[in-house]
Amino acid sequence: MSLAYVIPVTGECEPRQDALELTWMTPAEVLSPDVQLEFSGGRGALVRQALAFAGVGH
Repeated sequence: MSLAYVIPVTGECEPRQDALELTWMTPAEVLSPDVQLEFSGGRGALVRQALAFAGVGH
């Protein structure tokens, strides 16, 4: 299962110890071609749409 939130964050971010996996990425990182290739089933398009809605574009 994959869950993504688009949240503006300032400062350092550390996941809780009980998180299965949590990776913090900047918009530029998540929009990079290498990361976009890792998404399957249209998830990359969903993330790009969420970032565009938040006013972040590539």
